[in-house]
Amino acid sequence: MGVDKRRKLYNTVQSQTFSSCGNFLFAGNNFGDVFVFSIPDIAEIPNDEDILHKAAPSLEPIQVFRVTDSGHVESLAFFKDFLIVGIPGEIQGYQWCESSKRIKKKLWEIRIPTGQDTMEAIDVNCLWLNEENDEIYLGCGDSKILGLNLDSGQFFRTFMGHKDYIHSLHGLDNRLYSASEDGSVKFWDLRQKKSTGFVEPYKNPDLLRQPMGKWVGSVACTENFFICGGGPKASLWHTRTNECTTIFPFPGAVHVSGFIDDTVLLAGQNPNVVQYSLNGDLSAEIPVSSPATYSVIWQTTPTKLMSIAGAHNEIDICLNFNYKDIVLKLYTKEGNE
Repeated sequence: MGVDKRRKLYNTVQSQTFSSCGNFLFAGNNFGDVFVFSIPDIAEIPNDEDILHKAAPSLEPIQVFRVTDSGHVESLAFFKDFLIVGIPGEIQGYQWCESSKRIKKKLWEIRIPTGQDTMEAIDVNCLWLNEENDEIYLGCGDSKILGLNLDSGQFFRTFMGHKDYIHSLHGLDNRLYSASEDGSVKFWDLRQKKSTGFVEPYKNPDLLRQPMGKWVGSVACTENFFICGGGPKASLWHTRTNECTTIFPFPGAVHVSGFIDDTVLLAGQNPNVVQYSLNGDLSAEIPVSSPATYSVIWQTTPTKLMSIAGAHNEIDICLNFNYKDIVLKLYTKEGNE
């Protein structure tokens, strides 16, 4: 089997991000590549009724950029004019040139500190960017959360308390939420080192799904609520009381959760990306290309767009957040690997 064919068959996208201007989409995969797409080009693809009834139109990347030959792209973020990439053992920054629509070169790399008893590279499973303070937070495979100042390139804080690796981070103002393989969601005040509280969804018998385990794969927050899920059922919690207010009937393990206005988005081990009201009523169900979804990102300006990716060689694009409009092809021909 050729290299290109193998990558088409086994490609998995774990992370995505938009450029600061909102005109470019970046997707990182398990073979160490970052795919770049032009969002204005995506928006210009015809998607009239006749086309949609046949098959979603497709688009190829404007660039495929190799960031590592020895690992996979675990997390992505974008800050000012550079792309931030998390790979096993380090976080990297790449110069982005908007005029040429290209990732140019690596500007910096920062190794993730390891303990004295191990030389194994530590995974950077997730990133949360705090643009207001020029900071980024790393959810790592050694159960720690690291705060990195993007101006100085120095780690300024380590949050410790989880007992297993971090799956997901999400924050708002001075609050940070972390979801872990240990079955907990912890809350942090960014001005303090210690956790300010936690919930363990698997200990709620209404949430526990014994065969799926206790791990929490995703967390997202608003001012009044946070949502989480993984092995346990997806659930909505009140931020002030830490009480579970809604249990969602999403059938599979949860890898992605988020809020879109007054709806909740859930995705994971399921052939659909699903949206619910805060009360748990079904709002929208989007059939997707991948049997498992690991990354969903969306924006409303300058182009309204949702990008859905996972264990597949295609990324699904929704322009109205309710159904699949366009398919983005990743590995398309010999030589673009």
